[in-house]
Amino acid sequence: MPSTYDALSLISAVCWTFAYLAIIYRGFKDQSYGMPLMAFCFNIAWEATFGLAFFSTNFQDSELTTVGTIVWFVFDIGVGLTIAKFAYVKYWSKYAHMSQTEFYAIFISALLSAFVITVYYVLFYSDFTEYFSNRYSRAYGILAYIINFAMSVQFIGMAFTRGNADGQSVYIAAAKCIGTV
Repeated sequence: MPSTYDALSLISAVCWTFAYLAIIYRGFKDQSYGMPLMAFCFNIAWEATFGLAFFSTNFQDSELTTVGTIVWFVFDIGVGLTIAKFAYVKYWSKYAHMSQTEFYAIFISALLSAFVITVYYVLFYSDFTEYFSNRYSRAYGILAYIINFAMSVQFIGMAFTRGNADGQSVYIAAAKCIGTV
C-alpha cells in the first residue's frame, strides 16, 4: 500500500505532466508560448540540475520524483521550442520593441543565468548539509517552491499583459496549481 506521500507525489506528477503537455500543445496550436521566459529558464535549470547533473535519490524524496524530473526536463525542451519559435514574433517584437538578435541574446543570457544561480544554490546549500541531516531533498524542495512561486506570479502577469489565453488555458492553470500543492 503506497504511503500518503507517494500518492500525493503521483497526483502532483500527473498534474505537472498534463500541464507541460498542454502548454506545448496549446503553444503550437495557438502559435504562441504558454510559459513566461524567466519561469521557463529557472524551471529547466532546476530540472537539469536535480534530474541530470545531480542525478541521485539523495537529492529527491523518491525515485518517482527523480524520474519525473528527467521527464519534465524533456518536456521543458518542447516548452522552450514554443518560446524560441513564437515569443519574439507574437510579443517581444511588438511590445518590447527589440530586434530578434536582442531577444535571443536575452533568452540565452536568461538561460545561462538561471543555470548558474541554480548550481550555485546547490553548492551554497551543500555547505550547510550537516544542519539539515545531509538531506539534499530539502535543498531542491526549497528552491522548487521559490521558483514555483515566482512562476505563478509570472503566469498571472503574462495573462494580464497579453489580454488573451494564447498558449494557456484554465485547465493548465488548474493542473499547475494542483501539481504544486
